Amino acid sequence: MAEAGRDTIPNVSFRNILELIAEVQLCREQARLLVAGRLLAAVDRYLASGQHAGRQEVKEAHALLGGELKPLFDEVRQRAAECQSSLDDWQSPDWLVAQTFMGITTFYKVDPDGSLWIKMHGTMDDVTIMDQLAVVREVDLFNKWVPFCDTSKLLKRLGIVELLVYFSMSIPGVGRDCVLHAYGCDSVLETGCVLIQGRSVEEVPEGVEVPQVKGWRHARMDVRAFRAKVEVLSPTSARTSIVANVDPKAPVPKSVVNFVVRKMAGMFLYCLKQTAKCIRTDEGNCHRRRIVEDKGFYKEWLFPRFERFYRRQGWTVDEELGGGEPASKLSDEPTGGGAWCPNGKTMSLSHGTCTPFRRKAGSQLKNSLKRLKTTRRSKPTVTAEAPPPQVEKLSIDARLLEKWQAKRDSRRNQTAGARLLGSILFAVCAAWVRWALTSEERAAARVRDISWFVCVATVLLATGLCLVL
Repeated sequence: MAEAGRDTIPNVSFRNILELIAEVQLCREQARLLVAGRLLAAVDRYLASGQHAGRQEVKEAHALLGGELKPLFDEVRQRAAECQSSLDDWQSPDWLVAQTFMGITTFYKVDPDGSLWIKMHGTMDDVTIMDQLAVVREVDLFNKWVPFCDTSKLLKRLGIVELLVYFSMSIPGVGRDCVLHAYGCDSVLETGCVLIQGRSVEEVPEGVEVPQVKGWRHARMDVRAFRAKVEVLSPTSARTSIVANVDPKAPVPKSVVNFVVRKMAGMFLYCLKQTAKCIRTDEGNCHRRRIVEDKGFYKEWLFPRFERFYRRQGWTVDEELGGGEPASKLSDEPTGGGAWCPNGKTMSLSHGTCTPFRRKAGSQLKNSLKRLKTTRRSKPTVTAEAPPPQVEKLSIDARLLEKWQAKRDSRRNQTAGARLLGSILFAVCAAWVRWALTSEERAAARVRDISWFVCVATVLLATGLCLVL
């Protein structure tokens, strides 16, 4: 039977209904959930119409859909609906632009229940879709590139593209962890993209051990929704969009949480981009090793799906890593991935191998000031004519002294900014303490929360003073 595409759902009859049900199962196993959902919806409409109800094939179809395999078909319906809803939501006009940072645009919208939805959107050049999916799939390597992630662990593989993941985030004064269930949807032939759906779960299958972290500053956050779409644009570029709705369970006003999330969310997609770029340029890259070692998934299962799409578009194929084009050789010029090192390699964001040395900008000024002070303290030698080099040197040092004095005056002016920042932080602390003391829900934990918030506010105040001064 011809393969069902996006707009080629065949007409259902008693002659092909059993064959279509078998194809639904096959599409589910191959993670083609959108096609499976459309085929199953066509079968459901035919059975609901009551046509040819007396035929043996129709009776067998009813038995299959309502028997032991009913949970499987219900799962197909649910996941296909979720994937289609995600595709529709990406085009929603309700998204508002929050900011654009390093080529990553962040959008947001407020849910009716008051929670915040975040969408990150960016085009990744010089990065194949295979590299991006490798970074996302190898969840136990999240702690090497995800900001603030200190622990990541694969709890169980529930399917070819279905995972149960544990990760924890840690920032000064607070720690959060999560158990995330995620699955993928192969929609390359239909829509030219790959979809990922996920959410946090409270219960896990038997035999799965979840790390337990105890402490008054630690809690389990709620990931209400996580959606990702990776759209193929060319052999070496893809457009990536991520949508998330996360409740960090933080004892601070929701408006503060929403503001921080809007400003910091784009860093996740930027770090993903930089990490994926290193796969092609660094032969010792940990994600590159996973691609080479796990040939059963990357080369035998995932690569053929993109190869067919590449050839349909007339693109060349890189047989080594399963990308669109052969990776270019390293040149003597800096590339876009990571920081440039003197040895010609690209440095990873989190675990670089070398750091370029730069002399501090103020060292020349300090040396000139020392020379000027030494010149003023020493007794001048009476000569008939002063040497021209010393006169020029003295004039240069004088100009540097004036520059230093101007910089000192500007620092004095910035002290007012530091005082203003301290006043704002103190007002925020006072408002939060008042809210914590008057809230009946937090009466039992108010002392703990106040202590935690005072510590965090102190750190923020010290950081702000360092930045200003």
